[in-house]
Amino acid sequence: MLTRQGSARAAACHFALANATSLCYDATALNTSRVISSWATTARLLPLLLVTLPDTGRTQFNYTTNNGTITITGYTGPGGDAVIPDATNGLPVTSIAAVAFQFCSSLTSMTVPRSVTNIGYAPWIFCYSLTAITVDALNPAYAGVDGVLIDKSRAMVVQYPPGKAGAYVIPDGVASIGEYAFAACSYLSGVTIPIALPTSDGMRSTVAET
Repeated sequence: MLTRQGSARAAACHFALANATSLCYDATALNTSRVISSWATTARLLPLLLVTLPDTGRTQFNYTTNNGTITITGYTGPGGDAVIPDATNGLPVTSIAAVAFQFCSSLTSMTVPRSVTNIGYAPWIFCYSLTAITVDALNPAYAGVDGVLIDKSRAMVVQYPPGKAGAYVIPDGVASIGEYAFAACSYLSGVTIPIALPTSDGMRSTVAET
């Protein structure tokens, strides 16, 4: 879930206390012992609600809205495995801005939802712990293959995760490499380019960003 401010935990408190109050009101027609029992039951359940409800602050994203859609512009969460929601506040998440997550060194993986159909250049540049970018299988524009972000037609490598180690073989059929696709990939030991992939000076320099 995307949030500008507020907390699911605070909402849980409000919900639980509101229910506790309604229990008291509903019980006014009953005897005093039942009112006390209702309050005691709620008091026991309240800590459980606070413990078990998910903390939505754990995955937070900065965003902008434009013509009824949302563009992700940054990440402020604690890192680890982050999932971009496909909508928030009733608006679809359709874009990720260029260099949106740069220097988010605590991210280890991120999942792109089916709703995102536009991704700017190098969103995850300098994310040195990121080892995988996954994409919802129903996304019409992008795919994640072995943790690498490519376009749906598998004609372009969009971004290689900066924290992914080892050598990488660009799949057959790839005809282009996205801007800064391999930039700042310190753990990448080598890139094998298919024979059919054009190897202009510009292409060589893009791969050489490693």
